[in-house]
Amino acid sequence: MKDLTGQQRHAEAYNLITEEGPQFPDDESDVYYLRSCAAARMGRADLAVTLIREALARGHWYGEVFLRRSPSWGPLQGTAGFEDVARESLARQRAASAAARCSVVGEQLGPEPYRAVVAFHGNGGNTRESLSGWREVVHEGRLLVAVQSSQWIARGRAVWDDEDKALRDVREQYATLTAEYALDVGHLIIAGFSMGAETALRMALGGTVPARGFVLLGMAGPRTADPASWLPFIEKRRQSGLPLRGYLMVGANDDDGVRREKMTRLADFLTSHGIPCGLEVLPGHGHEYPGNCLSTVRRAFAFINSDDP
Repeated sequence: MKDLTGQQRHAEAYNLITEEGPQFPDDESDVYYLRSCAAARMGRADLAVTLIREALARGHWYGEVFLRRSPSWGPLQGTAGFEDVARESLARQRAASAAARCSVVGEQLGPEPYRAVVAFHGNGGNTRESLSGWREVVHEGRLLVAVQSSQWIARGRAVWDDEDKALRDVREQYATLTAEYALDVGHLIIAGFSMGAETALRMALGGTVPARGFVLLGMAGPRTADPASWLPFIEKRRQSGLPLRGYLMVGANDDDGVRREKMTRLADFLTSHGIPCGLEVLPGHGHEYPGNCLSTVRRAFAFINSDDP
């Protein structure tokens, strides 16, 4: 698909995704988007808009980023048909943003207060993916909480790019959580994947979530490659006087090994500034949740709790 688009063979790309798309029902929204983009590139504005309308009818929608920044949809801007579906799509985005809330699962939790893991999905993800990716923690008798960003870019896909909105979402959802559950803040762990990992670290260092430790998987974001940019956050944590430990995990094949180097530097930097960090490289994995990671989760928790009295 990418090769055909790069070669300006848009009709072939359209036919390919139309034929192969039904094999990927979980990616139906993306299939409609790619078909519409190919149609627009072919000069078929009518077909491009029809496909967006069909996607809306099936419950999908596309946010501001897709609607206004997609190069393929650039020629459609301002046309009556496109603006009609754009209004509907943006209305659904606003409704989804207003309804963002955390999700909670747990089993055999025992008496209150509960030990909990508060998880952050990656960019383009959602709470369902967080609950699936970190599901192993419930086997350790912990409450698993997945925080949902309100920065939706499409149905089922949200990002953490706006730090102020991320802070607001986390504060509101954590307040709701603590109103419903008594948590053991002395053993609260915050976890995150990709950009959600960078967001989780900000929240842990800043005390937005009073975490005892953090577990970061495949961390990505503007600060990941620049450990020194965390100094103001580290200083704020130091002033609180509260202990904090972390555990970083990264796939050996993530970004061809580049992400492993970035996370190694970050782990060393945090450790040298008073926040001990372990690091584990996951063989055979890329930028993904590892699955069946109970042993890895246990090692992370053991490291975080290793200085318990």
